[in-house]
Amino acid sequence: MATATTGKPQALGAPPSEQDITLHNVDWETNFRLRDEPANDHIRMAYLDGTLTLMSPEYVHDGGGGRLGLLIRGDDPTPDLAVEVDNTGDSKATLAIDDRLGVPEVWRYQTRTKVLWLGRLQGPTDVEVDRSVALPRLTPALVLQALHVLDEGKMGENAWLEWLKGWARDLPEAPANP
Repeated sequence: MATATTGKPQALGAPPSEQDITLHNVDWETNFRLRDEPANDHIRMAYLDGTLTLMSPEYVHDGGGGRLGLLIRGDDPTPDLAVEVDNTGDSKATLAIDDRLGVPEVWRYQTRTKVLWLGRLQGPTDVEVDRSVALPRLTPALVLQALHVLDEGKMGENAWLEWLKGWARDLPEAPANP
């Protein structure tokens, strides 16, 4: 029998739609049935070891993730990393999934506090790194600087994308490994 719990919203007065719902003791088939139900297309789901977490991202979540995706896509070749965006929830559960899948690098961005954490898979868990391994010219501070330019509101997203291309070309080379 599956049991459910709801996560607490991070901000007081947050509407219920911002809460994550965690279902325990969910079998694999039920996970797939829920995932494939068209009525659930707007719900992000994470499943690991019988625990299914249901998340309903807000624009703030999607905007942060989309911007990070554009920043990452600007570099070629596409890196082997996952980006988790936390708005009202906590992506620690999805980090465990990324680890289990063997994703070598994870970025965790907290939209409300504008904090970016970079982690590299070492053994069964992630350890914090001060520079992306997949994109060695990028540090959390540089990524946050690029996101801040758009957040200032002085340019639209299309103009920011053009700015971002030049910004990425002008980044200093990564330091050589010792």
